[in-house]
Amino acid sequence: MWPAIKCTVSIVFVGLVGSAYAAEPVPEFERFVAHAMKGGIPKPTAFYIAESRYWTVQQSSFVGLRYDVQKTSSLVSPVIGQAAFVMLNPLAGYDDETQAREAARRGDRPTMVLSYSISLNYIYRNGRWQFRNGSMDWLSAPGQPTVFDATDLRRDPNNPLYRHLRSWLSPSQR
Repeated sequence: MWPAIKCTVSIVFVGLVGSAYAAEPVPEFERFVAHAMKGGIPKPTAFYIAESRYWTVQQSSFVGLRYDVQKTSSLVSPVIGQAAFVMLNPLAGYDDETQAREAARRGDRPTMVLSYSISLNYIYRNGRWQFRNGSMDWLSAPGQPTVFDATDLRRDPNNPLYRHLRSWLSPSQR
């Protein structure tokens, strides 16, 4: 009787492990990253920055992408993905919304460019990639790195930087 029970448990365990990789995590992550890279703000867009009380026109792009997928020894997160890139964020400040929207329409050149080094971490669970957390280092104005999770990216809809990064959330987290 013991060998039959042992055999059944082994088959169930192998079945669970095998089904976790049914969607092939590496090609799926590559498709996800390619889609997310298109998620910057490709045309000049006017935003109000409440903390500074001014309008800005921003247009972001992601450059220098590097990504990797690794197997881990964790039973909870046996596969992790990481993406890193530089986000360039040209901007110009304006006193009111009309000036900002008119500058965005005309495509005026920005007065400065902010640049950030972005690092994002994902876990592959239940056949899907999920954003776990990320960090951002200011390259144009060095300071302490900012650490954020999916809740932070969704919580502040008026934060232009987080608005750009929301395209990096998995579809179920948006």
